[in-house]
Amino acid sequence: MITIHQPVLFVGDTGSSKTATILSYIRNFDSQYTNLILNFSSRTKSIDVQRSIESQLEKRSKDTYGPTAGTKLIIFLDDISMPKIDQYGTQQSIALLKLLIEKHGMYERTGELNWKFITDIDWIAAMSTPGNELL
Repeated sequence: MITIHQPVLFVGDTGSSKTATILSYIRNFDSQYTNLILNFSSRTKSIDVQRSIESQLEKRSKDTYGPTAGTKLIIFLDDISMPKIDQYGTQQSIALLKLLIEKHGMYERTGELNWKFITDIDWIAAMSTPGNELL
């Protein structure tokens, strides 16, 4: 999964060991990899996700950011289906992740809203089977 640098989504019933399996998998990587685990809830906001990710990045060039030089960052997004839908029918934290994964970057939230290219990140996510969140 990680060696081909494609995002991976695990979907399964609550209690099916998705999180335990993924945590075991990412803990076995060598020191070239660091990891960030983000546990989503109904209260997860996009600004919280952005700040957590930015805390793991450093500036590499004018508008490019990534984990410490020589390393790669694995971000595990647990329970990504949990954030509440806002008044516009959007899950803002999911919209931010979509931007990060598809466009490899995000806008700064302060100042001039400059684009920040993000590099050397791999994504793993887990969610419950749709409709089973409350079981």
